[in-house]
Amino acid sequence: MKMALVFFVFMYKKTCQEKRLFLRKSLTQLVTRDTISLDDISLNDIKGQDILEDTLTDSTYLILLALLEPQHGYAIMKEVNSLTNGQVDIGPASMYTILKKLQKSELITLEESSERKKIYLITEKGLENLKRDIKRRKLLYQAGNRLLAEKGRNE
Repeated sequence: MKMALVFFVFMYKKTCQEKRLFLRKSLTQLVTRDTISLDDISLNDIKGQDILEDTLTDSTYLILLALLEPQHGYAIMKEVNSLTNGQVDIGPASMYTILKKLQKSELITLEESSERKKIYLITEKGLENLKRDIKRRKLLYQAGNRLLAEKGRNE
């Protein structure tokens, strides 16, 4: 609010052209500040490239954990909720979107059952990715705890 008042007083006696020029320069600075073009980024320049490609989102990670046993959609949602002690609820739309991506990536397969329920199974590739991500998360967890202890903030 204070900033808006200062801006209003500053701009009060300016001409329309001066106001437009000032706003254009200000907006240009806001838009261009701290921006990197995607053309300036190469995957070869990013350290740990293979880690970035194999990283699972939290939701994907939890769904793959739930699929260590073959399950249908509703059971997966319940299992994720159970695994997280009720802290995470994945809705049907999000879950089925993730399941489609996992199928396309060949991390899971789909098996039709006689009950008209789709049963999802984790593949060997999915299991390998899950194990790799568990190791990555463990390292992150350990690094976080170590840093908190070093800084004396591990309460």
